[in-house]
Amino acid sequence: MKYDKYSIEDFLTDKEFVNWVKNPSDESTLFWTRWIKEHEHKKPVIIEAIHIIRSIRFREENVSPDQLVANLDRIISAKQNDSGFLRIKKNTEHKLFHNRLYWIAASFALIISATIITLIFNPLDNTEIITENNTIVKQNPQGQKSTFLLPDSTVVSLNAESTLSYPENFAGDTREVTLEGEAFFNVHRNIHKPFVVTSGSLSTRALGTSFNVKAFKNDETISVSLNTGKVVIENGQPADKIYLEPGEKFIYNIHNKENKKIRFDPRDDLAWKEGILYFRQSDLAEFVSRIERWYGVNVMVIGAPKKDWKINGRFENESLRNVLESLSFARQINYEMKDKNVVIFFN
Repeated sequence: MKYDKYSIEDFLTDKEFVNWVKNPSDESTLFWTRWIKEHEHKKPVIIEAIHIIRSIRFREENVSPDQLVANLDRIISAKQNDSGFLRIKKNTEHKLFHNRLYWIAASFALIISATIITLIFNPLDNTEIITENNTIVKQNPQGQKSTFLLPDSTVVSLNAESTLSYPENFAGDTREVTLEGEAFFNVHRNIHKPFVVTSGSLSTRALGTSFNVKAFKNDETISVSLNTGKVVIENGQPADKIYLEPGEKFIYNIHNKENKKIRFDPRDDLAWKEGILYFRQSDLAEFVSRIERWYGVNVMVIGAPKKDWKINGRFENESLRNVLESLSFARQINYEMKDKNVVIFFN
């Protein structure tokens, strides 16, 4: 098989391998898991290639091959020093490697640009409705996320099982949108028109800012997590205004009307938009709710866990089967999957 003689550069330029690392499916995971077991001598190379691909974070729309090759070179150089898996002995070999690295970076740049354009201008099958009063309603079902532009060039990442409503054109003195569910807003700055997100009884007002709002229908709380800039949160009364600084989170309890302001961990609040499912001390109810929303499945639980049952974990673009398989070892559960139905068994 062709992979037997692959170097790290070969794996980095193999579309099937890169796609498996970034977007693993049950079929591709099964194939690569078996292949690695059957080719133990290739395991160090595979690990390094996976690390390089996952280490690169492409957050900007205009990323040049020169920038990417610098990132790749830095990562590879660091791994040369740490692990010794990569060894470039001669200047001519290094030159050839660097040339190929540039080609890899250029390929990544094209993929990234195409991906950004696709996400912004062709949202991933989310439902769009235009009402009689020219209000646009974006709806994502369970298992579906999307990224798109608002009329003012604000970029929105809309989570699964979420709905965002906004006017076809922002007229008046504000740019107002209504959210049910979860969304991350990277607000286009306009000092003359504040950007306002209404979620339940809360409104979050910003200018040029990035922040996350979580307001799912059946949750007990609404939260706002500020990434950059400043926001002011209102709850109907002038005296209730809350100001947030970057790294701060506001949590409002819908039932008892209590609220608090805390520091937040970006892994908890912002990882979802990067395709990372992150659990920290999550109980069974939270775990079930989140995987139903994330994967678009129905979950039935048979039996009951211990009272102190909690889950911690980070799953980056992992299939549901891989998540459950990890749990089967870590938390000693059994499970069955069929179509969109999952049964979790506790002994």
